[in-house]
Amino acid sequence: MVGAQVPIGLPVAPRLRILMLHSFRTSGAIFQEQVRRSGLQNPLNEAAELIYMNAPHAASGDIPQDVAAHFSPPFFEWWNFRKDEDGELSYVGFEEAEASVKQALRQHAPVHGICAFSQGTALTSLFAGWQQKGALSGVQPLRFCIMVGGTPFRLAAHHAECYRDPIDLPSLHLIGDRDFLKKHSETLSTLFVDPVVMRHKGGHAVPALPVEAQDEVRAFLAKQSAKLVQASL
Repeated sequence: MVGAQVPIGLPVAPRLRILMLHSFRTSGAIFQEQVRRSGLQNPLNEAAELIYMNAPHAASGDIPQDVAAHFSPPFFEWWNFRKDEDGELSYVGFEEAEASVKQALRQHAPVHGICAFSQGTALTSLFAGWQQKGALSGVQPLRFCIMVGGTPFRLAAHHAECYRDPIDLPSLHLIGDRDFLKKHSETLSTLFVDPVVMRHKGGHAVPALPVEAQDEVRAFLAKQSAKLVQASL
């Protein structure tokens, strides 16, 4: 109707704010380009302000071949893996990664959700698990997460600490049929209550999304915006 106006007093759906966490030995700029090429950028940009950040550590080893062939440095990692003489796995630099994400969440508050790829999803899953336990301090609560090529944090101690109870946080999981982390991605999705799972035929990548898949992402984000409106009433 020409000249129609929204009645005064009705809440307007807020624009979401999403922190974007890249994969192992890439960067925020690379993740931004991966999201752009895939078409995931379309529903994300329509609904949200996207905040891309770099992991706190410069890449400490070889750059994955599929990354080096298509993207330019600098490259960053959230942590590196190390095994001791007994074969015990440790994550070198994890504390700095945790601190840097908490700082970003505070600096850009309110951040409503995190969208992450690969190594970034492991860190995101810990934040979600800590929040479920009431142990995520110093930042505002997350309202949702989007996991692309995801994996849980693999240290047994953190599994017991963070994944003991189902994580009651809206989650969207993009899982590739040919992804070498497919089983880990499926395991990650089961840690959440009522996860939304979207499958694609690709490998370990931010997948090209057809219009129908982009609409599924739009629907997920619309639900999160609606919940914010409801919470403001």
